[in-house]
Amino acid sequence: MLLSAVIFLYLKKILRGEIFREGILVVPVLLMANLFLGIYYNLSIWYKLTDKTQLGTIISILGAAITIVANFILIPFFGYMGSAVTTLICYFIMSAVSYLWGKKYFPVPYNVGSAVFYLTFAVILSILALSYPFGKGSIMSYGFQVILLGTYLFVVFLIERKQMNFKAS
Repeated sequence: MLLSAVIFLYLKKILRGEIFREGILVVPVLLMANLFLGIYYNLSIWYKLTDKTQLGTIISILGAAITIVANFILIPFFGYMGSAVTTLICYFIMSAVSYLWGKKYFPVPYNVGSAVFYLTFAVILSILALSYPFGKGSIMSYGFQVILLGTYLFVVFLIERKQMNFKAS
């Protein structure tokens, strides 16, 4: 989802006015930040199941402290992009802390390696899509972006097909 949203980010550019285009580069950063927020929500079940909600409070306070400090540092230099990066940093650290503490108090055998691979692969393809040199919003750029998305889906299919139990007809 992250990759497809980033790849077709400039499609919105065609549909909206010039006033909306200034902040378009903040969208991938906030998408990634909200991905980590979702990961955090999924990981946070351990402290509810183990009756350690005080640790959840500590993680939330840590996130608030990171947000305040990083916003004071980054916004004067980078404006709203600094705030977006702060959000990404905050949610990433909250996810990491929740994962590490969850391993200690309520271990779940997550396949972290494949999750990191898929996320890294999506980020690399997103950077390629955003750095396409032949003009954003052109037919060639959309063709290139569709090829990138297809590449991602094909690689995921190749890796996951054994677990999907596809049967030859």
